Amino acid sequence: MSAKDPKTELPSGLSPTPGKAGGDPTDPLEPFNSRLPRSLQKRLKVHVALHDTKIQDVLGAALDDYLSRHGS
Repeated sequence: MSAKDPKTELPSGLSPTPGKAGGDPTDPLEPFNSRLPRSLQKRLKVHVALHDTKIQDVLGAALDDYLSRHGS
């Protein structure tokens, strides 16, 4: 997959860096477990490998964006 593939890119405005999109960088990290469809997990793993980032950073940015847009 290329870097321009929408399945491997974060949506516009999302940053994989917790300090930018995930709130206070001094906020302690807590364990979080969830179940995702296998295909989504695979896309996430490909994305973090291609962009040299961490799953927790991508998920934190995505959740922060989602909650910001939905009033939480």
